[in-house]
Amino acid sequence: MPAGAAALVWLNGLRHVDLARMGDLGIVTLLPVSAICALTVLGLCYCVALVSQTRPPWLLGLLLGTTIFLLYGLTAMVESEPRFAPVWRHAGFVDYLLRTGHLDSRIDVYFSWPGFFAGLAFLSSVSGTHDVFRILAAANWAPVFFNLAYATVLYVLFSSLTRDDRVRWLALWFFVVSNWIAQDYLAPQAMAYLLYLVIVTLLITGLRTAEPPAWLTRFLPGGQPPVQMSRGRRIVLMVALFAAFLAVVASHPLTPLFVIAAAGLLTIFGGVRPRWLPLVLLAITVVWDVVMTRDYVANHPSIITDIFSSINSKVDANVSQRVVGSPEHLLVVRLRLLTTGCLGLLAIFGAWRAFRARYVSLPAALLAAAPVPVFMAQSYGGEMLLRIVFFALPFVSFFAACAFRPLPASKLSRLQAAALVLTAGILLQAFLVTRLGNERQDYVSPLEAEAAVKLYDLAPPGSQIVLIASAPTKYRDVEAHDYYDLSERELRGPAAITMTAFLRKRQRPAFFLITRGEKAYVDMSMGVPSGTLDRLQNTLDQSSDWHVLYRNSEAEILFLPASAASR
Repeated sequence: MPAGAAALVWLNGLRHVDLARMGDLGIVTLLPVSAICALTVLGLCYCVALVSQTRPPWLLGLLLGTTIFLLYGLTAMVESEPRFAPVWRHAGFVDYLLRTGHLDSRIDVYFSWPGFFAGLAFLSSVSGTHDVFRILAAANWAPVFFNLAYATVLYVLFSSLTRDDRVRWLALWFFVVSNWIAQDYLAPQAMAYLLYLVIVTLLITGLRTAEPPAWLTRFLPGGQPPVQMSRGRRIVLMVALFAAFLAVVASHPLTPLFVIAAAGLLTIFGGVRPRWLPLVLLAITVVWDVVMTRDYVANHPSIITDIFSSINSKVDANVSQRVVGSPEHLLVVRLRLLTTGCLGLLAIFGAWRAFRARYVSLPAALLAAAPVPVFMAQSYGGEMLLRIVFFALPFVSFFAACAFRPLPASKLSRLQAAALVLTAGILLQAFLVTRLGNERQDYVSPLEAEAAVKLYDLAPPGSQIVLIASAPTKYRDVEAHDYYDLSERELRGPAAITMTAFLRKRQRPAFFLITRGEKAYVDMSMGVPSGTLDRLQNTLDQSSDWHVLYRNSEAEILFLPASAASR
């Protein structure tokens, strides 16, 4: 079939990808035209199957799974080392739990939410995978695993929101080709998001036992009737819901807020019962955070003050401070904003069409709006808007799919079919840029991985390790070293002087790992002049205090002896 041929052409095209030539637009510039055309054919096959009246029921699932494998497995198929520096850090936390068997939040605040790492350590122990590099190797395929899992849960969720098979499958397609936020790597957020989808599915399919407010049903008629379920089955669902929520609370600081917001809106406006559910979820979250993070919060009061900061400061942290970087990176950022905005407009149009047809899925509307109030809680390091988009995306995708729902339900018109093919094709091609546009800074080359291994061979326990956020570090002996992360403010000033002066006061040897990926991150995303890290490296190379211990074509390790540090 054409889809199978397209998949083979795509896979063959990946053999010609030369990562050494990658620029600030990411992998898309390295793909041969044949591979991009093959991807277009695959999208066309999905659209044809979607509008066909005679397709077998399994075909769309197979095509969607193939799309997920080809798109989200792309980096795993062309890169030999685990990508994305946080993956290395997360593997290091699992390694620590496997070696010591206990938690220590003094090492890293992540240990205040250890659920994900503890679960991964348990799976590693059961499977006999105690080597951190085997964990890192498996991490390459985490996006494929998580997106297949997301699609499975969303199929059940969308089935509870509509009986229209085309809307269900098109919503899944829109979700898959619009998920550029890239929070599906080996991380607590990825698993917490999956559990979030499971929880809202349980709320809608099992606990929506009452009618919504009468004024709301008059305004939005045509919703599905309340769920009829035995008391025993509801108890089982409640137990499953609380188990999933406890896992979320123990794994990730932000996701519980999205769960509480969703449960709150569904309880007030969506007929979900019992009414006390959001209050209990909030109490569980507060108790966990007070008990597990009190020491960290006491030493970082900005977490509390950020809650009461102005909307302008939150917008500045989430928008103004993120739209910076190289011209190509800015193009990627703007394309992300454009595609997300267009999908949102399409969702508004779909909701309007559903309203005209006297059928609007009230739970979907509530869940699309639920993430927005969480913006007031934290700026989350400038990532809160990204997380809001991520949590709203399934339901925005659902209403975007409603834009192509025939009224009344029948065959799509030629105009609708053409618009569907055009929209799906644009989103599919844009995905290669919006999702993979940061790959030059996310990619970890074999030489960079070699330097990371060498760093820990050279650095004795108690050393200070200087790095920038994108360095592949902390994958081993995470408790044995102190880390000094160079900030944008320091890079804008006399970084060599301020950094060396600070390290001297600590009177311990220091090691500075400088990699190609760090240079790419600084140039692309930090908003400082291009070549800033190169100039800092040259300054340190010529310094009498710092010494080069190791160097290859893509990485260098500099050493500041304890004697120099104490002068």
